[in-house]
Amino acid sequence: MKNISENKKIIAIVILIVLIAGVVMLAVKGFNKGLTYQASKRIEVSIPKGYDKKEVKDIADEVFSNKVEVQDIEKLNQIVSIRVKSYTDEELENFETKIAEKYGVEKDDLSTQKIDVPTTRIEAIVSPYVFSVTLVTVLSLVYIVLRNIKKKDVLNKVIKLLLTLIVVAGLYFSIILITRIPVNEYMMPIALTLYVGTLLITVEKLNKKEE
Repeated sequence: MKNISENKKIIAIVILIVLIAGVVMLAVKGFNKGLTYQASKRIEVSIPKGYDKKEVKDIADEVFSNKVEVQDIEKLNQIVSIRVKSYTDEELENFETKIAEKYGVEKDDLSTQKIDVPTTRIEAIVSPYVFSVTLVTVLSLVYIVLRNIKKKDVLNKVIKLLLTLIVVAGLYFSIILITRIPVNEYMMPIALTLYVGTLLITVEKLNKKEE
């Protein structure tokens, strides 16, 4: 029993250190946004004869000095979007030349649109998930209260559920902040899955304790 108690203390201390480190990193550096959410440049190129996405990505990786993302704009595979942190006029010129050569078209036949993309705020990334997280949490708390309304430990169970959810969410985001993992489109879906999984497991454990 003594060893178990000591292990719990060690785990609690480690969790506290990670959470504090996460808060410090948030205040000092903030999240490390991936290219998807950074201020960047988007180049939309219309290729009359169509294209292969992988081939365009290979050409873009070869030409541009910064990391690139390539996306299809429409199903006919005639307009492709290249997103890059920044580029020079020479790089863009070289890219257009290689694309024209690859797909056997005149360079003048390519229609290129250059767009400045502003940075995406973290609030905008998180906000679409706030309602669903709040709804699931409230419903779970109501369930716990109704199931244990006549018991003295109902408040303790509610507090334990909330603390568990806060700690798990805090650890997840703290690890992302500390390790500087780039924030991408998968961050919030993973967070939501982890949150709901933790909620279900915690509620199940709380129910088992009363049996």
